[in-house]
Amino acid sequence: MGAESKSLRATYDASQRRDDAVMETNNSCIVSKRSVEKLYRSDEPEFFRYFVKKFQRRSPLINRGYWLRMKAIEHVILSFLNAPSTKHKLVINLGCGYDPLPFRFLSSYPDICQNTTFVDVDFPPLIMRKREIIDNTAPLCETLEDLDTVNPQYPILLRSRRYLALGCDMKRVDGLTNVLEHELHIRESSVLFLAEVAITYMESKDADSVINWASQFDDARFCLLEQHLPSGPNHPFAHTMLEHFKKLQSPLLVLRKYPQIQDQQIRFLQNGWSRVDITDLWSLWSHDDFLKPNERRSLDSIEPFDEWEEFALFGGHYFLLVATSASKDIERSPLFPASLASHISTSLNCHDAKLLYTAYPNGQHYRRFGAAMMIKREEQVPNLVGFHGGMGQKTRLTTCHIHADLNLSDQFKGPPTEARMNHTITRHRDSRYLLVGGRSSPDKAQGSCWLQEDGHWQEVDSLFPGRYRHCAGQVGLQFLVSGAQTRLDGVLTYGGRTSDGNVLGEWMFWDGQNGWQKVQPTNETPEPRFGASMLSLAEANRPCGYVTGGMRSDGTVIEDLWKWELIYEEGLRIVCRNLSSYVDSIESRSIFGRFGAALVMSEWGVLLVGGVTNGLPLRQEDEVLIFEENPKYPELLSLSRLRLEACGPRPLLIGFGATTVQDHSVIVLGGGATCFSFGTYWNAGCYTLTNDEELYNALWHIDKPTLEGLTNKRDKEGSGASTSRKDMVQSGALEKAEEQHRFSLLPAQLPEPVQIRRVSIASKSDFDRLVAQAQPVILEHLPLGPCVAKWEPSYLKEKIGSGRTVIVHSSPSDHMTFQSKNFSYVTMPFEEFMDRVESGERLYLRALSSNKPTKQATNLQEDYPEIATDFHLPSEFSLVHSQMHSSPLRISGPVSMWLHYDVMANVLCQIKGKKRLMLYPPTDVGHFNLAPGASSSEINVFQADGSTHPSLARTHPHEVMLKPGEALYIPALWLHAATPTEGLSIAVNVFFRNLEQGYAIGRDVYGNRDLAAYEKGRQEINKIFKSFSELPQDIRGFYLQRLSDELKILVEDMTR
Repeated sequence: MGAESKSLRATYDASQRRDDAVMETNNSCIVSKRSVEKLYRSDEPEFFRYFVKKFQRRSPLINRGYWLRMKAIEHVILSFLNAPSTKHKLVINLGCGYDPLPFRFLSSYPDICQNTTFVDVDFPPLIMRKREIIDNTAPLCETLEDLDTVNPQYPILLRSRRYLALGCDMKRVDGLTNVLEHELHIRESSVLFLAEVAITYMESKDADSVINWASQFDDARFCLLEQHLPSGPNHPFAHTMLEHFKKLQSPLLVLRKYPQIQDQQIRFLQNGWSRVDITDLWSLWSHDDFLKPNERRSLDSIEPFDEWEEFALFGGHYFLLVATSASKDIERSPLFPASLASHISTSLNCHDAKLLYTAYPNGQHYRRFGAAMMIKREEQVPNLVGFHGGMGQKTRLTTCHIHADLNLSDQFKGPPTEARMNHTITRHRDSRYLLVGGRSSPDKAQGSCWLQEDGHWQEVDSLFPGRYRHCAGQVGLQFLVSGAQTRLDGVLTYGGRTSDGNVLGEWMFWDGQNGWQKVQPTNETPEPRFGASMLSLAEANRPCGYVTGGMRSDGTVIEDLWKWELIYEEGLRIVCRNLSSYVDSIESRSIFGRFGAALVMSEWGVLLVGGVTNGLPLRQEDEVLIFEENPKYPELLSLSRLRLEACGPRPLLIGFGATTVQDHSVIVLGGGATCFSFGTYWNAGCYTLTNDEELYNALWHIDKPTLEGLTNKRDKEGSGASTSRKDMVQSGALEKAEEQHRFSLLPAQLPEPVQIRRVSIASKSDFDRLVAQAQPVILEHLPLGPCVAKWEPSYLKEKIGSGRTVIVHSSPSDHMTFQSKNFSYVTMPFEEFMDRVESGERLYLRALSSNKPTKQATNLQEDYPEIATDFHLPSEFSLVHSQMHSSPLRISGPVSMWLHYDVMANVLCQIKGKKRLMLYPPTDVGHFNLAPGASSSEINVFQADGSTHPSLARTHPHEVMLKPGEALYIPALWLHAATPTEGLSIAVNVFFRNLEQGYAIGRDVYGNRDLAAYEKGRQEINKIFKSFSELPQDIRGFYLQRLSDELKILVEDMTR
């Protein structure tokens, strides 16, 4: 082979490898869209499922990002299909992959698709695989009319009356013109071309050829959705994204020539398009003409979500473009800005500063969304700054990093509390610090508060409801009470978000004498928000400050600025003034309305640092702004930039902490973000904003909350020899002591139960959506049949008869426990059982199979046919019908059932009497002392209190009073206990399989065998433990402890 031939062959091979890599991106994309379909679109036909071998639930961030992508594309298609036209319409999806878009629209919008043909275009091998799937899937074939899969004629690989699948390398897309003209008369049609992250992988000249080719048709539109670089390729998100696709061997080649949306607009105009409208996806998300506020809010009910900055970064790096070739003027959609100038910040004055960088040692200590604090010391020197909690590389953290300008031996101790993020720590008078709120997961806000004084932490009054992403500041107020001078020093908090997603607008004040009290506004007050920025000042001994930005409950950033002042007028009052209209540049509001930013005092004045806005990601020059009040007109504010001369990598000002040190320099700690599906970016060091280049030679120290006094407890009690930590590890005493120490600080009062919400459903999709949300809910107004009226004791005795015997639980106590078996199984005639239950005996019937009670699950239809027709399972429960495991009849007297969990989901239909239930989410399982392999607890949650069971203070109870005719949906693994509240209780419990796979193989009469993976895991643990049995005790303890710690990290990483 000659040199020229080898060169051509190498070029071809490289091109083919790139094409193969591009086709591989389709697999990841389609799995993500399937996750969205199953979770967010349960009321629609599921077509993605046929193109995905195995369902994989994506993270909330990826789900929401793909939901937004799909919504944007669908909005453009629906606008096109609904536009009046006498022409035949074509929707041509360039680089379609496995996306079943034609099937979704033909199924969901048949009326507006009557005069439309959908065309899929992609590489021939991919279209051939798609053709094979369609040909072997009846629901897909049935959606199309007159489908011809027998005689493919390249490039036509699949044909029907309203669908065409074309195999074509888009580098040669102009070759499709004759096919489209012959088959579909494209020049006489109205055409919408789609390219969703498809042509961005092509060389710019090839992608431009596609755009130019499409513009030749007189009545055409082109919808392009793909990435751009609004803040340049060195922005941390952009860099992570570019590197991701580079590693996949599918680099985003187009971005080299067209990095920003202005470039894309010019590109289309130069390639023959008459008009080009464009916007980024984050701006689109916030537009009420695209999504109504209630629609945005409704997404939070599907799965808890708090990745707002990361969602904004994703949306800001993707754009939606719609170009038209029509010469006639088409009305511009309000979704698109009339000019891109609104995306560019106004010109502001600049001040200069240095951004010094100190790398963390050994690339460790990464964290984000913690709480930053200036640690004041009596000697005032050196500077100490802490960054507590937050999210680490594997899990949420309890530790506190210390940043110092000298190497110190003493360290700041964090409180002995569970890990949390998005909390605040505020200095409260001298060397005291108050930790407030935070969260574990987005639906588990924390209300506990801790005060650090003299190096020791103690828990103080909790703040109810629990909240996170609130803001807080230190305040001191002097006033007269009965002629006497009084001073209050404390912490003022504002806003935040609760476990159930409510956004708060209340001001709360804490001081050491009075605890928490609500501060009433005297006039207008900012709208409720979370993630706002707050700064406390002291002007002429008046406690005041600023609040700006934050987010509404519908996920849109608030663009305002308020000044507040705390006063005393027959109680604490807050005076607020809206300064938004006094900012000297109207255009500047789009860059000072931020979410997740920090307000700090500095030598330049008040700084607003980082965060995200309603628009594109902030340019580097806009990331730090200075607020300056006019000395003559205090209400008139000016904004200017702090132009930074950086000496290290560009920081990602998301999830960071910022605080001021004594010389008015500003320290930026931590920070980073999950960059959608592309990877995680961490700030690898701390940054100092200063004018003094010689200021810092920073060293980092890491500290964990200590269990001071535990390891020497025996020695302190005078028992002689001390117990070493190694001895305690080996014996398990350390873990037990840690647990006791942790719970000794818990409040005696147990958390108030959440009242389970009540809903009515009207369709199968309504119920399927509830199942997908995996939250308990009461279903009202259900047609359960005549059983609700008929099932009186006399009726049941007559129908079932005196000859029927049943096995029942008989208990001397009003609370049965399965572990201690404080009951006995008694066989008696059904009629006798009913008489004794009516008389108030503590008897409980959980029906069993009448034919094979030890081998077969019970079924009401088969085991109690005499009354089965009285009970109707609503048609909306079609998922329950199709996946039913069992339907036990339950009849009980005044006795409560033990707390337990079921592996299968179920609906508890209450027929007679009222029943109180307590439910706890699966994440609470560790607080109930379940024995290994057991599914029930000894704890009576109806009578337990904080003194007898302090671990319950960390649980998240839910409560319901179930009435006749209602049903309670209990998701799998939710712990629950039930007790009748009046006399006789009758219910039918219907268990159903809500997982596609994973259940234990073999007999499962009660439906409570743990999943196969858990059963196998327990067996593997026993094998691991036995493998260490021959080793010496100290070595065995060492390695088992390591394995235990590693397993905890893996669990936390998988479940966070």
